[in-house]
Amino acid sequence: MRGRPVRLTDPGLVPAVATAFRADGSLVTVGTNGTAYVWDVAVRTETSEMAGPGGHRFGRAAFSPDGLTMAAQANGGTTDIFKAGTSPSYTLPAGERLYPGSIATAGLTIATEDTARTGADVWVGFAARPRETLIDGSGLTSVALSVDASTVAASDDRGRTYLWNANTGTRTHILRAPDSSKVNCSVFSFFGKLLVTGNRDGRAYVWNYATGALLRSVRDPNGVVDTVEIGGGGHMLATAGSGDAVYLWDAATGASLGTIRDPGGHGVTALSVNMSGSQLAVADKNGTTYVWTLGG
Repeated sequence: MRGRPVRLTDPGLVPAVATAFRADGSLVTVGTNGTAYVWDVAVRTETSEMAGPGGHRFGRAAFSPDGLTMAAQANGGTTDIFKAGTSPSYTLPAGERLYPGSIATAGLTIATEDTARTGADVWVGFAARPRETLIDGSGLTSVALSVDASTVAASDDRGRTYLWNANTGTRTHILRAPDSSKVNCSVFSFFGKLLVTGNRDGRAYVWNYATGALLRSVRDPNGVVDTVEIGGGGHMLATAGSGDAVYLWDAATGASLGTIRDPGGHGVTALSVNMSGSQLAVADKNGTTYVWTLGG
């Protein structure tokens, strides 16, 4: 890490429920007040805002890997889709549950937990109904979608992660951590065939989702992994839990790359690593997102 982090504070100290780098290097933070803020990190200035319909307060949000498509879920259950613009272009029905890492880059494809809480819905384009529902039969704890929209990962409360071919509706693999711990969060890599799951046993597991093979795991000293992010061509892995630290790993080897203490100290709500792996954004409950320059 080089120097001190850039501090980007949402107006009114509004906590961010999600943050993401865009392909152009800008950063988006999604506030609980129903507004997303776009930042020029280099000059530490807010450049634009995206606001949900009046009265919406965002409790969850997800981004496509390039940061250009954002889905923000209001506390009332509806999910607004923003396509690199200033107003919602589409709204998912209330009751669909949104998870981080569930939007693909290729077109507008989103995977959500269905209203019955037993399967994952795959939404394509601006359709009124999901293209298909991938049924698992148990309460889900995480849903993620691969960058090319070909694979859905749906984790359940029995500690299993089901991989589905999103185009055919065929289940391809069932993943389970060695101790059968439940999954809190999951994300696909932009490059390569990697899926990372953050588990309640304090480990992040790196899988080859094409073969279903467990490649390696890393242990987060916080005890539970609540947030995972992978960038830098699929090599930079970041994990965070209930403590005030973010742990960095080489996803290819499992080697530790260092620890970053959250300056806010109120708890990490979201992580984002940019495409090159040169920057890390850490959103804190105090309303400030800290951007670190990595390496060197």
